[in-house]
Amino acid sequence: MSKGSDKMNYQLNLGKILKRAALYFGEKGIVYFNGLNREEINYQEFFRQVLSLVSFLKTLGVRRESRVGALAWNNLPHLLLYFAVPLAEAVLHPVNLRYSKEQILYTINHARDEILFTQREFLPLINELKEELHLVREVITIEEINFKANVLFVDFDEIAEDLPAKLCYTTATTGTPKGVLYTHRDLYLHSMALCMANGFGIAESDKILVMVPMYHVNSWGIPYAAAMAGATMVLPGNNFKGEFLAKIIAQEKVTLAAGVPTVFQEILKAANRENINLGSLRKVLVGGAPLTMEIIEGFSKYGVAVEQVYGLTETAPFVASNFLKSSLFNLSQEKKQKQRLKLGLPAPGIEVRVVGEKGEDVPRDGKTVGELWLKGPWLAREYYNDQIHTKEAFVDGWFRTYDLVTIDEYGYLEFCDREKDVIKSGGEWISTLIVEKYLLAHPDVKEVAVVGLPHPVWQERPVAFVILWEDARVTEGDLLNYLRGKLLSFWIPDRIVFLNELPQNSVGKVQKKVLRERFQRLLLDNSEEE
Repeated sequence: MSKGSDKMNYQLNLGKILKRAALYFGEKGIVYFNGLNREEINYQEFFRQVLSLVSFLKTLGVRRESRVGALAWNNLPHLLLYFAVPLAEAVLHPVNLRYSKEQILYTINHARDEILFTQREFLPLINELKEELHLVREVITIEEINFKANVLFVDFDEIAEDLPAKLCYTTATTGTPKGVLYTHRDLYLHSMALCMANGFGIAESDKILVMVPMYHVNSWGIPYAAAMAGATMVLPGNNFKGEFLAKIIAQEKVTLAAGVPTVFQEILKAANRENINLGSLRKVLVGGAPLTMEIIEGFSKYGVAVEQVYGLTETAPFVASNFLKSSLFNLSQEKKQKQRLKLGLPAPGIEVRVVGEKGEDVPRDGKTVGELWLKGPWLAREYYNDQIHTKEAFVDGWFRTYDLVTIDEYGYLEFCDREKDVIKSGGEWISTLIVEKYLLAHPDVKEVAVVGLPHPVWQERPVAFVILWEDARVTEGDLLNYLRGKLLSFWIPDRIVFLNELPQNSVGKVQKKVLRERFQRLLLDNSEEE
C-alpha cells in the first residue's frame, strides 16, 4: 500500500466468517436432527441457503437495523437465521423459549420485533399473544420457508462492523429480562477468542455438539466460532435429554461439547446406564454453574478433559476459562485439583478488577472477596433501551457483574457467590456455593440449592433444598452428619428440605428468589413452635 493511501477497508462482520467456511471448508458442515431423523448440509450449500434467506428477508421489507424475532430450538432453520438476519443488516432476537408467557410478550415488544419466525409448535402461543404484539406485522413458520429460492448477492465489505447484529436478553433470575445488543465486530472478536487454544480451543478437526440452547447468549457463541474454524456442528433439535445427547456423542464421534453441569450429569448417568462410550470427546466445557469433581471424575474414565468456563449475557458470554498454566505443572495433585474447580484466567482482551466494599482492588491472595468488574472488546456498553439498569451496572467504562469472587496469586478467579445470594448470619458471611459444593459431592444428591432464610436470632440461616437420585435413601440427618467436619459448624444448614424439583429459569439456573419467597417463614415458624 502506497504512502498516504486510505486505510484498507476490512469490516469484521459475520459474512466474513461464513464466506471463509464456504470457501475453504465447503465439503464440511452441519449435522442436524429433527426428532430421530438425521440430515446433513455442507457449508457451501448452507452459504447458498443463507443468501437465499437474505433475499426472502428483503422481500418482507426488512431494512437496516430492523428487529427480527425467532422462536426455535437448535435446528437448521434457526442456524440459517443466525447468519441471514445480520447479513440483511437487521438484528436477530432469539426469543427465550423457557421464559414465561408474560416474559416472551415483554421481550418481543421491548425488542421492537417486526417479523417473527417460529416453529409450528409455537403458533398457538403467538396466536394467543398477537393482540398484544404491538409492532409484529408478519409471523412466518420456518417449516414453510423455501430455502432454495433466488440468491441475493451480498457485498460483505459494505456491512459495517459496528452495525448491531444480535439482541439477547438476560435469564432474568430476578426482575425483568434486560436486553443486550451485540455488533458484528463483537461477535467476530468473540469467535476468535473461542478459537484460541486456551479459549474454547475450537479447531477445524472438531465435531461440536451445539447443546447450549440457541436462544441463550448465541449458544455461547459456539455456532459462529465453529463456522470460523471450519468445524463440524451437530444440532440436536429440541431433544436435550441426557440419553439422546450421549447417543449422539457416540454416534457422531463428537469431540467437543459445552453446557451446564446438570446436562453433563444426565449424560454421564445415561452413558453409565446404557453402556454408551463417550471416548470420542477430547474436551467438555462446563459453565453456567460451578464445576464439580463428580463431573471431572465421570469423564476421566473416558479420558476426556473437563474445563470450567465463565461468562454472562453481557459479555457475549466468554470471560474466563480454566486451564493449568505451565508454571503450575509441578503443583501437587491436591493443589492442581483445587485449581481446576476455579473459574480460571481471563481471556485475552478481558480486563478484570476485583473490587472491595470501599472501591479498592482486593489483594491477589485467593481469600479476600470482592465484586468482579470487567471490560473488554466484545462486552456490552449498555442495556438496550434501559437507562436505569445501565446506570447501575456500567460504571466508568467497567461492567459490574455483581458476582463475588477472589483472585489468587496466579491470577485465577474463584467464584464465591452472587451478591444477592450470599448469606449474612450473625454478622458472618456464608457462601451458598461452598455449602452446595459439599452437598453435591454426596453420591445420593442430584441437585441442590442453598438459600438464606429469615431467622429470629441470627438474621439469616442457611437452608438446603435437595433433589435426590431416584434410588437414594439418605435422610436429612444423614446429610447433616455428612457435612460435619467438612464445613465450619455455623455454615451447616439449619434444615435440609427434600423436593421433587427446583424452580429454574430459562437456562436451568435455580431461581433462589422463588425458594426464599416460598419458604420465608420456615425457620420462623419452627422457632415459634419451639
